[in-house]
Amino acid sequence: MFEEVLGDSFSVFFKNLSRYALLVTVIILPLLILETSLTVAGTGIDSLTQQKETISMLKHMGDPAEMEKYEEKMEVQQPEQSSPFLILLGAIILGIGGILLNPAIVLATDDYYQGNNTGLDSLVKRAARKLPGVIGLAILVGLSCMIGFILLIVPGIILLVKFSLALPIYVLEDVSVFTAISHSFKMTKGNAWNIFGIVLVISIVVSLVGWIASILSVLPVMLTSSIVLYYIGLMIGTLIQMLAGCMVVVVAYLFYAKISGRISTKGKLEPYWEVSQ
Repeated sequence: MFEEVLGDSFSVFFKNLSRYALLVTVIILPLLILETSLTVAGTGIDSLTQQKETISMLKHMGDPAEMEKYEEKMEVQQPEQSSPFLILLGAIILGIGGILLNPAIVLATDDYYQGNNTGLDSLVKRAARKLPGVIGLAILVGLSCMIGFILLIVPGIILLVKFSLALPIYVLEDVSVFTAISHSFKMTKGNAWNIFGIVLVISIVVSLVGWIASILSVLPVMLTSSIVLYYIGLMIGTLIQMLAGCMVVVVAYLFYAKISGRISTKGKLEPYWEVSQ
């Protein structure tokens, strides 16, 4: 079962890569531009000037004389007081965009397996209708897992696995958030190690992709010392990381769909119970 879901995860992800990339761009890019604008406004013009100086230093790395000049400038400059409110507001806006992206990816993946060709606008609208519940689900999962991780980490991992199928259940079935969580706890029984193992592998891949994207986004800045390219690179790197993160949602969908019988499976799974009871 491990090999089947892992193989299917990469297969469906790359077959639908352009569709997922469009969803990430449509949902995240406008919010990312807004979040970046709020962050720049919140840090102040002096902080922006310091960033320009830091970017200019990138091409002089290893030059002791230039490094000394840079350090002297940084000691003289006194940045403005940043605005925590604007920075926090930008982070919340981008966070909501990320939460909205998850049900859209679930719906797009289900459309692929059901042979549908729903337009992007329809997928986003359907995902948006689920947004309040998905936000509530994210808060419940986040708080529960945080408490679990505080309690010696292992309980947090167990809860993370137990909650892992709640998103596709809530998005694709006509149930409440708490019912989706209850069903997720039942459906993961007997499959916890498979789910944990695949999520761990995918998380490592996502982290690696994010690390590579971060490095590549800095290269143009090192060559040009442009503050504009710096922010463009940050946004592109964020979009790539979010696109890679969609694989975790695809994994959750596949486990839910295979255990529930929504799509066929070759592996051995726990018998599906009557979710309506």
